[in-house]
Amino acid sequence: MIVLRMGLLTLALLTTCVVAQDVSFREYMVYEFDEKRFAPNDSKPTLYKISLAGKADALWVEGTDYNYQWLTIVPYAGIEHIKLQRRRGNPYVHDTGSWIGRQLAKAGDIRGWFTISFVDRKGKDREVVLLAPVKEDRELADVLRGKIELELEIEGEAEKLATPSPVVNAPPAPTSVAAPLPEPTVPPTPTTPTPVKVKLIDLMTVSEFRAAGLGKLKDAELSELDAWINRFLAQER
Repeated sequence: MIVLRMGLLTLALLTTCVVAQDVSFREYMVYEFDEKRFAPNDSKPTLYKISLAGKADALWVEGTDYNYQWLTIVPYAGIEHIKLQRRRGNPYVHDTGSWIGRQLAKAGDIRGWFTISFVDRKGKDREVVLLAPVKEDRELADVLRGKIELELEIEGEAEKLATPSPVVNAPPAPTSVAAPLPEPTVPPTPTTPTPVKVKLIDLMTVSEFRAAGLGKLKDAELSELDAWINRFLAQER
């Protein structure tokens, strides 16, 4: 019985250690440019939702989209180059003229792009491009810096990843300050409320927009649909 308990305790400790080595990240996406991995309805490189985890010896990139279930393992020892792109404008996805193309093209304005060149476990040269919210890109950068002895190349807005400067205390304010005279109150001029314009592109995500088949509409057709929705809402009010 004692041996069994010791064995279970050892197993629990080992399991705890393995779990503790994992670092999970939120809201990451992968820019897939391998034609073999495209979703059935996609003909061009696009973004897919993923589950990103930092393991003990490798970075795991696992697709969580219903149509994207690939697993890419990036060994830390095989990483040869890392580049973080934070310039405004997406360097990978360009505006194709459609609504979805415009949304993807604007994604680079608010997110960070990691281009990781590495040698996989089969000895092949590979590259993976990860898109992260700006608030989360520093976490991945710190993990990669701690795992490999490579300098992280940063382009655009590099100061956001720098160590914050110490806070300098402001001089104390004077104890006695003359109170400012109150400004005369002016009654606000009545304004006529402007009708709120509702646009589908502001109400739906890219996946919802695509699932509804609205990505097939031309800009003029989409404008007509938005106009009808606004007329309907105005009548309801």
